[in-house]
Amino acid sequence: MFVVTASRVKEDIRKSAASISVITDEQIRQMGARHLTDVVRTVPGMSFVYATSSNHWVNSRGIGKNVGQDILIMINSHPVNSSFFGGALWTYDTLVVDNIKRIEVIRGPGSAMYGANAFSGVINVITKDAGDIDGCQLTAGAGTYDTRQYNFLFGKTWNDTDIVFNFNYFKTDGFQPYIEQDVQTGLDQRFGTDASLAPGRSKADQEQYDVSLTLGHRGLKFDGRLC
Repeated sequence: MFVVTASRVKEDIRKSAASISVITDEQIRQMGARHLTDVVRTVPGMSFVYATSSNHWVNSRGIGKNVGQDILIMINSHPVNSSFFGGALWTYDTLVVDNIKRIEVIRGPGSAMYGANAFSGVINVITKDAGDIDGCQLTAGAGTYDTRQYNFLFGKTWNDTDIVFNFNYFKTDGFQPYIEQDVQTGLDQRFGTDASLAPGRSKADQEQYDVSLTLGHRGLKFDGRLC
C-alpha cells in the first residue's frame, strides 16, 4: 500500500517514517460509517468529544485542544482547518464518506512537515477520481426520528478531461427528550430572570447539504466543495 501524507510524495507505507494508519473505502462501507468522525474514531490513539457547540473535538494520543486546533485536516492534501479558530473539525466533522477513496491518519506530530496545526496529528481525506467511479451511483437510507439521506455520485472521463460530482442530502428530527429544568433554571430562580427555555423539548433536528465537484484536464485540477 502506498501513502502520500507522511512525506508529501507517494511512498510504500512500510517505508514511511511516520506512524500512519490508512482506512480504505471498503473498510468504511463495512463499518457502516456515516461521516468522517465515525471513521477516524476507529483509529488507535484517536478519540472524540461531542461538545456543547454541536461539534466534535478530536484528541490524538491524549492531547487535545478546543475544536481540535492541534490536528490538521486535509482534503486531497489541501488544509481545510478553520481560518478563525484553527480547529480541525469545526465544519468537517460530519463530512460524508460516499466519495472517499481512503483516509490517511498520522498518529503523532506532523508540524515539521505541515506546521503548527499538525502538532499532534494529521488527517488527510483522499476522494475518489473519475476512474474509481466510471459511471453514476445513487444511494438512499432512512432511520428513526424521520432520518433520511440521499447521495448521488458521478464520475467519468472524456478524452483528457475527468469529471467527478457528488451531491449528498441529510435530514433528521433527532432525539428530542423533554427537559424539565437546566442550569439556567437555577440561575433564573436565584436572580429573578426568565432566560431558560425549560421546561420543553431539546432541539436536535439537523439538515445538511454537501456538494463537491472535481475537474481535471491535462495535469490541471480543480476541487470545489459546498457544505
